[in-house]
Amino acid sequence: LGKSNESITNIQIADDGKSIFASLSQLGQIQGTPSVATTRMIAVDVASSKIRWSAPTTYVGMAPMVLLDENLLLGGGPNYFDRYSVTDGKLLERKGAHKGPVHALGMNKAGQLISAGADGALVTWRDGEPASRELPHSGSRTALTFNKDRTHWLTAGNDLVIRSWPLNAMRTATIQKI
Repeated sequence: LGKSNESITNIQIADDGKSIFASLSQLGQIQGTPSVATTRMIAVDVASSKIRWSAPTTYVGMAPMVLLDENLLLGGGPNYFDRYSVTDGKLLERKGAHKGPVHALGMNKAGQLISAGADGALVTWRDGEPASRELPHSGSRTALTFNKDRTHWLTAGNDLVIRSWPLNAMRTATIQKI
């Protein structure tokens, strides 16, 4: 599956359970400092355990990944935010919005992608474009999750604050300082 110097850093499973998608990263050195680079993505057929396709990438760090319909979304931060075909691994689209690494991705009930980044921003994406960019915390956003019904979502970051948000609202419903 991977080379001896690679690690699986992201994984997604298709809704039908027949395919697994993963990004593989290598630990390296940049000017004497340890660094991580996401070097390729793979699609694995679950039934046969065989790689269906492998596509090279050049992302800095461990790029977040999310599966949406027939698209695999990967990247963000200092990297482009890319959309790949799950069928053949071909790059379909490339965009950007954050000013640093993306630490978390989520999907709200309306099917909008939300990304949380080291730049402190929460970006809501509509139709593949950044629709809003908010700075609700002081410092880096390190976590983002939705409840089961996707009617509320939580964000957290280096400010040690957990915020609860109602769907489609950029105002805090609840704040918990840890």
